[in-house]
Amino acid sequence: MAIFKAIDSSSKKIGGAKGILGYVGKKAEETIGINCSNDYKQAFRDFQDIKEFYNKLEDRQYKHFVHSFKPNEIERERALEMTQKLCEEIFPEYQVFIAQHTDKEHIHNHIVVNSVNLENGEKFYYTKKEWEKWRERADEIAQEYGLEKVQEREKENGEIIARNMKARKVLEKALVGQIESDILKASLLIMASRESCNSRKEFENNLKENGISIDWGETIKDDGTIKYKKYITCTLDEDNRIGNIGKYRLDTLGKHINSEYLKTENLREYFIELEKKEEKNLEETREEKIEPNQNNQGLEIFKQFVDLKSKKKKKEEKEKELMELEEEKKEISNINKIDKKLEEKEKINSIKENRIRSRKRTRGIER
Repeated sequence: MAIFKAIDSSSKKIGGAKGILGYVGKKAEETIGINCSNDYKQAFRDFQDIKEFYNKLEDRQYKHFVHSFKPNEIERERALEMTQKLCEEIFPEYQVFIAQHTDKEHIHNHIVVNSVNLENGEKFYYTKKEWEKWRERADEIAQEYGLEKVQEREKENGEIIARNMKARKVLEKALVGQIESDILKASLLIMASRESCNSRKEFENNLKENGISIDWGETIKDDGTIKYKKYITCTLDEDNRIGNIGKYRLDTLGKHINSEYLKTENLREYFIELEKKEEKNLEETREEKIEPNQNNQGLEIFKQFVDLKSKKKKKEEKEKELMELEEEKKEISNINKIDKKLEEKEKINSIKENRIRSRKRTRGIER
């Protein structure tokens, strides 16, 4: 029997992977590094190098898993070989540090996965469907090595998991409608909203309409980056709550009702990744990805437009020149007419003067 499980605890402090790598590395019987060093100290530096390269030093630093085996079920070397095979298959684009512990009756291999993808710099995130596939593959590999196909029972979504017996009984009664519970109400509303909403804004609005406000614990720093508090909190307004306590940490709800949606890290990462995908889709739609044949059509239309605009401008300039030429012709014509009139006037005056002289001569003879 080989059990593959995820450990919820993680660190968001810069360099936070150092603690977990040190813990699993120091106690290890043997270690293996996939895409990183076998030495836990160097593996930490390898993790940080990738974070620095993609400028992803903040937020979640790693993800921790454990692959454990029944006592005396398998040799240490084969157990480590199984874990390595599983990790190489399900985390091919990540740095993975495996540390085998034999300090207990059963062999168990710690798996620490860097939170930043080697190939594209995206943050490590997986869905419930992906997790189920990984567990199935872990079972298949166990069978390949001659082990039983037995996985630890998964708690059902929405199952009551409160450890306190009094709190458990209250929730059980509330679940069948005998009494009301603020914890159950808030939990179910958050779970339903997360399932149905396609954006963080829609999620917030849906909760608000049902009397719940949510604080994501975000602070924008001077350089524009976001600093996250450890917890997301939700508050039920006075008109929509039964008890005096109206404010709850999301993780507190998750300790009472089992759901991936009631964990700060999971809910925050889900909406961050969703926003990134939306931004990426918008960028892709803005970019004009033109195929070779279609590209020419768009280019030709643009050229035709430019040519048409150029021809229009030339036509306007030519028309202007013609108009100016016509104006000049008119002016010349007017000048010629004036000159002609002046010539005619001068001729008339000359004739008049000649007549006057002729008369004067005639009068002189008569005398």
